[in-house]
Amino acid sequence: MSLNIVPRKAIYCKLTLPPRGVIKFNADGSLIRTIGGFGGMLGNEAGNVILCYAGQCTAQSILKVEIKAIYEGCRLAKEMGYTSLLVGSDSQGAMRVLRREETCPWYCLNEAQLTWDILEGMQMKEIQHVYRETNRGTDSLASMGDPGIKVFIPPPNSELMKIIEEDREGVIYTRWRYSFCLMIFV
Repeated sequence: MSLNIVPRKAIYCKLTLPPRGVIKFNADGSLIRTIGGFGGMLGNEAGNVILCYAGQCTAQSILKVEIKAIYEGCRLAKEMGYTSLLVGSDSQGAMRVLRREETCPWYCLNEAQLTWDILEGMQMKEIQHVYRETNRGTDSLASMGDPGIKVFIPPPNSELMKIIEEDREGVIYTRWRYSFCLMIFV
């Protein structure tokens, strides 16, 4: 028996900036056992980061942490007075739940409802899936959170600053889609 993995297709992607007057934020979550880390960045049409946030929570599901990350970004944007949001996450599950394309599991319902409540009050909102290659900054933030939530202005370290600069400059990332072929010889 052998498993052949063959690159099928290269997808080129880069961070997309929001239209004028719209704030974009990407969010991400991570989970190790029952400790969830989450983070996000809010930015404008010029690619300037308005703020970064990172935190920790207890959770049994990565979906709950991903939705928590999005909720915190929505909450911060609302507190800052923004009314037009473009929300990005590399969690397709969270995107489908928040767009109401899938039923929200009971254990995520509180965070999802809080997020829906904020989004309903926005003049413009869009929820979109982004590739993880263009979500590197928030991935970094999700791994550095402490219990609760911390807000950073400007970004907290040089590694994150480098990622932000690359995204602002329009660096194109390659994402490979693979096909798998399992061959069984008898």
